[in-house]
Amino acid sequence: MKDSLIFIPDISGFTEFTTSTEINHGSHIIADLFEVLVEKNSLDLSLVEIEGDALLFIKKDVVPSEKVIYDLASEMYKAFHEHLLTFDANRICSCGACVKAPTLTLKFFVHKSELVELKVGQLIKYHGTGMILIHRLMKNDVPSDDYILFSEAFDIEKLSNVILSKGCVDISFLGETEYFYTDLKILKEGLAAKTYSFEPLKNPF
Repeated sequence: MKDSLIFIPDISGFTEFTTSTEINHGSHIIADLFEVLVEKNSLDLSLVEIEGDALLFIKKDVVPSEKVIYDLASEMYKAFHEHLLTFDANRICSCGACVKAPTLTLKFFVHKSELVELKVGQLIKYHGTGMILIHRLMKNDVPSDDYILFSEAFDIEKLSNVILSKGCVDISFLGETEYFYTDLKILKEGLAAKTYSFEPLKNPF
């Protein structure tokens, strides 16, 4: 079997946001942000699952280069924050969800591994050690909420123009597993709200 790409954009601050804001507006904002990420999916990755605050994308039996993956994450990250800036600039609602939306941010987790398909009716689930590993890598000690993390399965030397830091997690069936990450906050510089406005959410309260 060939390796497949596992790519997970994960919204930081989602749990606090959804538990402390108006559910109607909060759900609408998160859905819009997910749509922004899906629209920026220039690699034709398959969206196979929504995992609460994260999207699980798979590229079956194909793994793009490290640079191509990094560039995709960068474009998604910038589009995500441009959308929030535009939303904040145009909002008229002062509910908790709308006010706190700009505090949300985004991180990415990337791994490659052989995957096994499990079909139940029309539903396809992917499983294997790779799926376990990437979800364990999401529980790390990276001191940031804005970053892209590559598993040790990637050749990070191919990202020669990106400053990468190294970390490690202890996974029961694999032992100590290294990962490499870089902060994405610099990509926010120069971003601005788009000039067009849109219909703001109406406050139902």
